[in-house]
Amino acid sequence: MKTAGVGSWMVVAALVLVAGCAAQNDTASEGGPPVSVPLASLQLKPSAGCDDLKRYLEASWLDGFTSAPFYSSRGGGGTVAAGDGPSGAEPASASPDDISQTNTQEPGVDEADRVKADRNGYLYAVSNGFLVIEQGFPPEALHELSRLDLSASGHALYLDEPNHRLVVVASAPRPGPGPLVLAASAPVLDVPHVPEVQLIFIDVSDPTSPSITQRLSLEGYAVGTRRVGNRIHLVSRFWIPLPKILQDNQPLRDLIDRYQAAVRDGRTNERGQLKQEILDAIHAAVESLDIEALLPRAVRQVDHVDTGIPLLTCADIYRPEVQLEPGLLVVTSVDTDGGNPAATGIMNNAWLMYATRDHLYVAQSSGGWWWSPLQTPQTAIYKFGLSDTRPVYLATGSIDGWVKDQFSFSEYQGFLRVASTEDVLNRETGQWSSSNHLFVLEDRGDGALAVAGSVRGLAPGERIFAVRFLDDRGFVVTFRRVDPLFAFDLSDPAHPVLEGEIEVPGVSTYLHPIDRDHLLTVGREGGNVQLQIFDVSD
Repeated sequence: MKTAGVGSWMVVAALVLVAGCAAQNDTASEGGPPVSVPLASLQLKPSAGCDDLKRYLEASWLDGFTSAPFYSSRGGGGTVAAGDGPSGAEPASASPDDISQTNTQEPGVDEADRVKADRNGYLYAVSNGFLVIEQGFPPEALHELSRLDLSASGHALYLDEPNHRLVVVASAPRPGPGPLVLAASAPVLDVPHVPEVQLIFIDVSDPTSPSITQRLSLEGYAVGTRRVGNRIHLVSRFWIPLPKILQDNQPLRDLIDRYQAAVRDGRTNERGQLKQEILDAIHAAVESLDIEALLPRAVRQVDHVDTGIPLLTCADIYRPEVQLEPGLLVVTSVDTDGGNPAATGIMNNAWLMYATRDHLYVAQSSGGWWWSPLQTPQTAIYKFGLSDTRPVYLATGSIDGWVKDQFSFSEYQGFLRVASTEDVLNRETGQWSSSNHLFVLEDRGDGALAVAGSVRGLAPGERIFAVRFLDDRGFVVTFRRVDPLFAFDLSDPAHPVLEGEIEVPGVSTYLHPIDRDHLLTVGREGGNVQLQIFDVSD
């Protein structure tokens, strides 16, 4: 699931917003050729401590301050009785023979839903800040059993049926810390509200009287969640706030103005010197800061009592060599009863996740997040190991182009398959062209996801609309005027092969394997919904 935007607090907390979120380096300002970030610069390494993390943030803030254009910004509830229907849970005349489950991408990896059903015929739904439990079987006896105020905006839920509990994924603005002082000379900007993602743990052993046992809150907002066994894995993003001492630093602002003027006037000789002076001013201003206090706070609430928990330290954060905007991606794992929370953070602005039973991947596209405006279309892919303890960063990969959604990824027999679309601008004609690629990546244990094989240049001029992988085969739909369905043989990871294709009117936006020999496509033809079933046995 995905949540909405980060909220207005980020605009207040940040001094610098960069057009397109990309900064302009000296080479780019002179109109150099498109650049590609090498994989070695994208690979993550553990922070050597808070000083190391501070140096990285200083370099990131420097790139933000020297970008162009430059902008400055000033600036557990109780159970509620059901309105209709019986006030108590009347036993259904029979239990359903079977129930539908979540439409998951990977077997054994549960995905959150707004509605879940159990084998006793109960329905659980999150709606308008409430958990609603209905007796859904027999159908003619459908009625509401209870309604629980979540005191938060619930997005989706997980049902741990054997243990009679639910986990609701929610969000809520949290009152800011007020004028928090990290050091005598370095207060942080007073933020009235901070977005936060919550995991709300609910006992549903009595469907007529569900109760919140605890909630885990983490500053930031959710990118996505998955459940494997009795463990919830949450991916969230947090914008590291800019210290107020940098926002209100007039000498620093004067240096930045001088740097921007030198860029506009083409005074190349001054730019390097001014950039170093800006970095020195940033370093001097934040030297006394407790950087760890800028990391997202985690709070456990039991019986309406909040207790801070030390979820992240500087040593738990990995960073690349390349400077990124100061976003922190946090992978948090916790038991379905709220116990044993543990987290790992990476300096990253990823927005897409995919998970198997053993691994979790997050992807970050170059557009809008890396510092060069001439950056070629690339996607960085970060791999984590999942278990009953802390998520472990394992490897980084990089591919050409941008990835559409989670279905563009698939792990099979140790290899990761990914499909992407690459848009390239011809600077002489001003025209854009597009092509599509399929990559097979291999984790060789050295921290890199290396390209083992690929099919490049698929359907020039078109874009990927849907992808699905099924064992050692892959299916890709592109679209411009017609809707080609491409079928790939991926049985040899080093030599993936485009085996066949068929063109049909309309466009498919979702592919679903019915069984090994049949593929369902869902899309549009004209103004109508279009469903098609393809025989893919050959």
